[in-house]
Amino acid sequence: MHAKVAVIDGKWATVGSSNIDPFSLWLAREANLAVNDPGFAGSLRNDLLQQIEHHSRRILRSGWRE
Repeated sequence: MHAKVAVIDGKWATVGSSNIDPFSLWLAREANLAVNDPGFAGSLRNDLLQQIEHHSRRILRSGWRE
């Protein structure tokens, strides 16, 4: 599964597979679910921040080819 998420203004969120471009939205049979729920959006935001903090590494321009 290849999914993307976004939290907007801490009030709503989107979860799905599409990119924000005409191909994904109209031709590629991809879909997103929009959730208008501040509780869900806040929980998703916290989860994303935890993943970034604990399971990511920064890649600087000077070393990206490595």
